Amino acid sequence: MWLEDTVVLANLIDGAVAAVIGATATTLVYAERLVAFDPQARWALRLWRPLAQFGPDLRMLAITLLRALRGGERAPGALRAVDFIPTGGPGEVAARCALACAVGSFAPNTIVLGTEERHGVILVHQLVPQPGDRASVDPLGLG
Repeated sequence: MWLEDTVVLANLIDGAVAAVIGATATTLVYAERLVAFDPQARWALRLWRPLAQFGPDLRMLAITLLRALRGGERAPGALRAVDFIPTGGPGEVAARCALACAVGSFAPNTIVLGTEERHGVILVHQLVPQPGDRASVDPLGLG
């Protein structure tokens, strides 16, 4: 509504119903302890890493785009499976995996597709492959 600058009763009702459903589902999951999530405060000390990676990634992608627009060759993007073995209890492992997916996708070159705990890997797609750079995949060092 804020983006459209309109107030329509049907949109207000839809929003209220969606909020009630979301709050109810969250409360039920939390009450049943179906999902454990236990992030550690010390991980916040490393949040500068993805921010520092954003600028160089953006520059690298801009250079790649300019080369492609000039008709130059460009290496295709790559899917990568990088070692990722989260430690701790179930809640901490879940938090490590969720944060690795969210924070690992912050820089524009890398999109984290998911983690595979059984195989001990994190799956990513990089537009400009960086095979030797583990920090571009897991900037917080969670796995």
